[in-house]
Amino acid sequence: MGRPENLLDWQRVMGLMDQPILFTTLRKSIADTLQDIIPPHVPTIGSQNLKGVQRATDKIVRLYPDLFEGATNKKRRNSIARLISRERVQRKTHWRRRRRRLENRQVEASKSRNPKPKPKRITGSRIGFIDLTISEDENDSDVSGEETRNGNSDGAEFDSQGIKLDPSMEREIVTRSRTRLNYAPTTIETSPPIEEDVTPAPIAGSSSKSGPRTPIPVNLDGSSLSLSDKKRAIRHFLEHCTPPMGRLCDQFWDLGVHSESDLRAIGRWSANQRRQFLEKLPAVEDGVVVTEFQLTVLEYYFVSI
Repeated sequence: MGRPENLLDWQRVMGLMDQPILFTTLRKSIADTLQDIIPPHVPTIGSQNLKGVQRATDKIVRLYPDLFEGATNKKRRNSIARLISRERVQRKTHWRRRRRRLENRQVEASKSRNPKPKPKRITGSRIGFIDLTISEDENDSDVSGEETRNGNSDGAEFDSQGIKLDPSMEREIVTRSRTRLNYAPTTIETSPPIEEDVTPAPIAGSSSKSGPRTPIPVNLDGSSLSLSDKKRAIRHFLEHCTPPMGRLCDQFWDLGVHSESDLRAIGRWSANQRRQFLEKLPAVEDGVVVTEFQLTVLEYYFVSI
């Protein structure tokens, strides 16, 4: 989709020194920044909701004054508002489903990283000794019953096998009702620790909307590639699959963006992660600095690949 004729020139919108950028990518980014401004039920730019969309457009102009420099004409602003409103309605359901899929994927990832502990199993043929000692106050009422059942009337005590016990020894009476089991220490099998997979998974179901992709000549995840080859592959990816940002290749590499999956992971960053990324990202050559708005455009572009 080309740039509309009645809008300002978007040649320097991203501050990349006369490097063009797709207008559709910019429009998607602007539309999603208005999720809390434009109500989701706004269908078109009709007379009833014109004021709300106009206020949202004015807020966008205030947020990004450099983007709308020279676009003071009311007709141009209305055209921008119409595009924003239409794009918001078209992408509302799409992004809701995508957000639900991402949340489900995060839940599954958390379950795999923190599995439920397995019950410990006691192994071995010998469990341990069993202490069947009963206190004096508990067996006072049971001695007479045991003596009667064993046929003993002279007060002698017998164990469960009929062996006469020494009166000086501690009384041990086998009863099913009061038995204390003291297990000796046993060997317990534990499962080995589960290794976490920290490799970010690419977003399923994403497809390119900006035309056919150029094949990447080298394997981005190849461990045998040299540093220069990997940087060349990243630069090739950034130049052919994104807006022309090849000059950011070295900075991305130094910050840990080493593969296509790392680039896709930008779409799942939180606001704090993006802010930390911007703080670490140095100024690019020719004095151009990556801004929060530029990173937002990068984010949506990588997600849509």
